[in-house]
Amino acid sequence: MSLDPHSRRIAEALRKTTDAAAAPFDLAAARANYTVLFNQWAGAPITPVSAQALTLAGPGGPLAATLFAPTAQAAPATLVLFLHGGGWSLGSTEGYERTLRQIAGRSGCAILSLDYRLAPESPFPAALDDAGAAWAAIVDGRCGRFTRRVVMGDSCGGQVAAALCLKLRDEGHPLPAAQILLYPLLDAVIGDDHPSRHRYGDGGHFLTEQDIAWAIGNYLPDPAARPTAYASPLRAPDLSGLPPALLITAGCDPLHDEAAAYARRLAAAGSTVDHADFAGTIHGFVSFAGEIPAGRQALDRVITTLAAPATP
Repeated sequence: MSLDPHSRRIAEALRKTTDAAAAPFDLAAARANYTVLFNQWAGAPITPVSAQALTLAGPGGPLAATLFAPTAQAAPATLVLFLHGGGWSLGSTEGYERTLRQIAGRSGCAILSLDYRLAPESPFPAALDDAGAAWAAIVDGRCGRFTRRVVMGDSCGGQVAAALCLKLRDEGHPLPAAQILLYPLLDAVIGDDHPSRHRYGDGGHFLTEQDIAWAIGNYLPDPAARPTAYASPLRAPDLSGLPPALLITAGCDPLHDEAAAYARRLAAAGSTVDHADFAGTIHGFVSFAGEIPAGRQALDRVITTLAAPATP
């Protein structure tokens, strides 16, 4: 599958940026660069959206979060817990602010974006534990009163979101009304199980196999933990009883095949699944919606899902 012209242009521009697997590597600089990259092609933000800084109690100390809410309409009925991407080692609310403002402004939903602890300083299961703490705060009403609660994750944040749904189910806690997974990494085992990792991980399609290995090595330094369900949701033995899912995938993404396999397994286990696959585009394309038309189409799918009527 070849890239569409818009995605090819962005992929070529991204190729000129710092490679996470290159040496010498400056992690602080990479984190700052990620924030710039993921805002510059996001498109114009929706302005009638407020941003409130919150501090939540977390298992490793205070957690920073930002609550985005539309201001030109009635109080939102739906709250979305958003978990950013960046290979568990990069990324922040700041890098996704333009995209989150668009989603909040157009869907009429509030979005709580969590700045969970990053690896390698805080390896697995730190991000999952932080997401669980944020979800508990949401359920307890500490972030406001809402009749519908959703979890959404981008890339490795999609992995955390999927793992959170599994953990909440396993422990008998209230589940999200829906899970929205944007091109998630769902298998932390490095191997030959997913052909798309080899087909599109060569460096010409933004995310590389080296990037994936680097991210997994940071978050899951113990290989024995990688096949477990909360590290690799695709390998969970039982996917029944999970929330309805919207999975957004990119046709030229190294992570395409594992996300598509997860959609099939969820459906086979009885979940309602909407798998929206966008051919000819790259990993992260929703964040590049200002330049890639497929990103705008994917945003429309997310907003349609979020704008569904709320139920108690």
